Amino acid sequence: MALAGLSCFVLLMYRRVMVEEITVEKHGGGDPIVLQQQNHHNLSLSPVVLDLNDTLNSVAITTPSPTTTTKPTSTAVATSTTVSTTTTTTIPTNKSALIEWKRDSQWFNNLAKRGCCPYAQKLYNQSYAYVGYRCCQDRLDRIDPLRPVGGLTYSKLMERFNNAAAAAATEGNNNNKNNNDNNTNETFVPRPISILIQGDSLAEQHYLALLCHAWYETNVVDFDVTQERFGVDKNNRGVYIWNAVNRYLNLTLMRWEWPSVSDHVNYQEYDYIYVGGWHHGGSDRKTIQKFLSKLDHRRKPTHNPTFAVQATPTHYRSDYDQRTLDCSLFYNPRGSPNVNDKLPDWTQNMSSVQILEIAYLYFNRSDAHVGKKSRNGQDCIHWCVAPGVLDAMAQATLASLTI
Repeated sequence: MALAGLSCFVLLMYRRVMVEEITVEKHGGGDPIVLQQQNHHNLSLSPVVLDLNDTLNSVAITTPSPTTTTKPTSTAVATSTTVSTTTTTTIPTNKSALIEWKRDSQWFNNLAKRGCCPYAQKLYNQSYAYVGYRCCQDRLDRIDPLRPVGGLTYSKLMERFNNAAAAAATEGNNNNKNNNDNNTNETFVPRPISILIQGDSLAEQHYLALLCHAWYETNVVDFDVTQERFGVDKNNRGVYIWNAVNRYLNLTLMRWEWPSVSDHVNYQEYDYIYVGGWHHGGSDRKTIQKFLSKLDHRRKPTHNPTFAVQATPTHYRSDYDQRTLDCSLFYNPRGSPNVNDKLPDWTQNMSSVQILEIAYLYFNRSDAHVGKKSRNGQDCIHWCVAPGVLDAMAQATLASLTI
């Protein structure tokens, strides 16, 4: 049996509620701790921040009214969860959705001691060395030490891959024995899972998320990373392709900022494709639908999925503090650009296109933006390549794989 034929479907559940207030009550009484305040008119995913050092009695989620929502995605699984709630929300969702932030200072500090991710230094060497390769080493003390829990970690991916490879090798050996009379002797070597990520600088961070998450998990630099350049795109911006390959993953990034298909890659050859960013124009319905429709048409014969990645939020502030480099400390439930609530409708007739839901992880993560763009600039769009920040995005992505 080929590796692709061995699949283990991991169905994860998440809560999507209209949250007015989330509190955590400790044993021994006392006033509950308010974890987050949210505009109750916005329907949004609500990751709960827990403290691993505390003994929790309950997590209370107050909702103004019962809500049932239907989301048209090809991988939707109807789930219902109740966590000490006054009402229960039922919503179909994909399997990558449940990731929660848990406060874990020891884990954060141990990873922070390693310094800047070597893959960030390689990818950002020519463009962002002047801001420390976006690793935020000068402001780690102002990043909340949150650990993403859920999805699929790189360590778990390696375990599943190795198990599937061992099973394939065993079946191959059995086939060799059965075919001994025909003098056949096949060697079964599993190929890495091939992934294409296409888009702008946020898609580039998505790509870097997978590489640095692997490094954080293993403390090993084993991806062979190369780069090719191809001139300019429609916006007269540089087009280039990064390739990173190891035993488990074959990762390709095409920095292609306008949402359109390109002749530089063969879209049919990849097991999984992730497209997103949407920051440099073309975020309207007509452009995105045309782009995703073309991808859907090219991908259908392969039966392999394409994921439209949600836009993450920005947290700009008018009173930018040049000394602290901090972005605004407010809750932003909208992606930038504001396309997330429209993507399901725009893709509902595309059988190979699914939505990768990651925006909810960053609504409250204003602490994790790069902050400093230049001597007089502010960057509250991009994210620090720091422990946990991009790992959440990586774990959601790996959970969307079938292995």
